Amino acid sequence: MNYLLTFVVALVVLPSIVSAQLSWTPSQQKWKKISVFGASPSASPAPITVTEAIAQDKFDNTILIHGVPSEVCQKMGCWMIIKEGATVVRITFKNHDFTVPKNTAGKHVVIEGELSERTISEADARHYAEDAGKSKKQIAAIVGEQKEYVFEANGVRVYE
Repeated sequence: MNYLLTFVVALVVLPSIVSAQLSWTPSQQKWKKISVFGASPSASPAPITVTEAIAQDKFDNTILIHGVPSEVCQKMGCWMIIKEGATVVRITFKNHDFTVPKNTAGKHVVIEGELSERTISEADARHYAEDAGKSKKQIAAIVGEQKEYVFEANGVRVYE
């Protein structure tokens, strides 16, 4: 009986603990705010990950996300890529009104904007690869239209 009670309590309590560790809370953040680009992202609600936004079907609504860009446009800083496992999202900036520093990759960001899914042409996909500094061989390997998640940002906070 005690084992059953312990098992039931563990099933109820452990998911709450794990969820609390994965969620964003400003009081737990350990990053120093260094820069804001575009409009300053809202302070609430708490930002979610890209994976959570897709899973919760947060498409075409203004939301806050957070993550660490793995790539940034090396020509002008006009887009970023956030990868979470197999999920890849291109961050663009509304109306091309702002850019981010080319060294933003690897830094934590909070971004406000809208998530969508789109199909881009082979030419656009190759253009993005060129801007990312990919090799000619990598660029040549891009064939046909590409589907991608896109997050159009109104504003970005970059943390160190």
